[in-house]
Amino acid sequence: MFNKKWLTLVWTLVFTVVLAATCFAADSYQKIYDVGLGMKELAQDEASSQTFQTADGEVKVQVRKLANASSKEKYHMLVWLGKNRIFDKHFPVVNGGYEFRVFKNSSDGRLFYEVSSKDRAYLYGYDAAAKKFMVYVDSQNYYNNFAARPMFAALKNGDLVLAFKSENLASPYYHRYRLTWDATTNWFGYADQGVIYENLASVAQ
Repeated sequence: MFNKKWLTLVWTLVFTVVLAATCFAADSYQKIYDVGLGMKELAQDEASSQTFQTADGEVKVQVRKLANASSKEKYHMLVWLGKNRIFDKHFPVVNGGYEFRVFKNSSDGRLFYEVSSKDRAYLYGYDAAAKKFMVYVDSQNYYNNFAARPMFAALKNGDLVLAFKSENLASPYYHRYRLTWDATTNWFGYADQGVIYENLASVAQ
């Protein structure tokens, strides 16, 4: 028969294992949408839009090429949650245009939205508590070892990363940060994984 001291030890070990599994279980991310925003192809005053079903409701993202705006505010991005407009931002004309990706956190269903160009990458998301669409990650806040295009990627192992990808096709290396969602702070933490000498396309979804 177990004595009280032994039972206390067993329950302590069980609690520790459960707590560790809860605290350190890694989120798994899935890329669910990936497209060039088509900004170069849009006609004057033409818009491109896409809708996504989320736990907070239907999110609609629209980008319009403004006919009479300056090159600094040529592209107008709007986001609605249901009938409420939650985001309004202008983007400049850039060489190579923009890329738009959507990533899903499989553990809680939360969606994150990437808007990136050769110069800068943003990762947006909706904060239900603050009731606003906000920037969670801005590539300009992260160091990289060389001039490279910033982008986000969901890897085949489920990790979500910020990558500064070399444009040199003969040298397919990139500087990588692994992003981890912290539910207690409602924000992304990160781990600097340094320069990775491999082709990003071979490990990305």
